Amino acid sequence: MLAVAVVEESAEILEPYMRQFFILAMSDGKDLPTALKKDYHELIYELYCCAPQMVQGVLPYLKEQLVVCTSPSFSGSSHNCQPTQHT
Repeated sequence: MLAVAVVEESAEILEPYMRQFFILAMSDGKDLPTALKKDYHELIYELYCCAPQMVQGVLPYLKEQLVVCTSPSFSGSSHNCQPTQHT
């Protein structure tokens, strides 16, 4: 697939931009379109499948988000914790 080949070949160049995008999406995402706020977990998964080095810088933030979302005291008001379905 052409898109996968482009990502694999450009991973080193794209990584800082993707990291910045995902950190923004995980923090508040207010400047992102609604569809991207909702689907960034899916994007992380897709990138991890074809170029795992591109999401290495995002994994600590994702881990923190997962810990917050599974915390017994989590209320859901300030974090984007909607699950995504992988097909």
